[in-house]
Amino acid sequence: MTRTAHAALAAQDVHTVTRGRVSRAVVTRAQEKVAALAQNCGEPVLSARVKLTRPAEPGPDRLPIAEASLNVNGRMVRAEAEGMTVREALTELLERLRVRLDRTARDWRSLQGRRHRNTIRTATPALAPGRQAVLRRKYVEPEPTTVDHAIFDMELRDYDFYLFTDAATGGDAVVWRSGDGYRMAWLKAVRPPVTYLPVSVDEEPTPALTLDEAIERLAPADRLFLFYADALTGRGALLYRRRDGGFGHITAVSGW
Repeated sequence: MTRTAHAALAAQDVHTVTRGRVSRAVVTRAQEKVAALAQNCGEPVLSARVKLTRPAEPGPDRLPIAEASLNVNGRMVRAEAEGMTVREALTELLERLRVRLDRTARDWRSLQGRRHRNTIRTATPALAPGRQAVLRRKYVEPEPTTVDHAIFDMELRDYDFYLFTDAATGGDAVVWRSGDGYRMAWLKAVRPPVTYLPVSVDEEPTPALTLDEAIERLAPADRLFLFYADALTGRGALLYRRRDGGFGHITAVSGW
């Protein structure tokens, strides 16, 4: 349900869906806590959606997941978390959501002049399903933006990494979280980035690879994703690990 700008979000307005066996008590807690966060947000929360998933056979690779999406005055704020139980996943989700709402309220005013457009296209997986198959592919046409804006979008959407086109160089780049701030890698590094956030630059050369070569590199490596230049187009691409053991693939394109 979408609220007017002046109506407070109540617990019953938080649309909640479940997958698997999730108790009514946990659903009620999710609705009440998300509504409380929305009421203290400082901006109108127009709608809220929560998804709670408990796998039929939970295990180390199949943990319960809690997800939330809030429409904060026209901007989508998302968060996601895992836990050994659905309740633990929800507790972690609420903390992440609180941090993101606080950060949005603090940072949005200085960043709101930006016009954002990030078109996403999906394609049929090119490889047969399997633990090393590419199970999802996306093509994005990122609008040139600053490093700080890219980090803000990454945090707003609760992504682990974010592919964008750097406005200063015109080249594709990626940002991600590190222990003491943020890191980035780019295709056209001509000078250190100018940022107000703590950002360090990955000095490793960005390789030019085919998708098959990227899979060969990432499969045995102990890392979440691989950023590289597509050998055919020269644009930035990301190969990343999914929870189900397969890979996801994101490629920057032009002129969709």
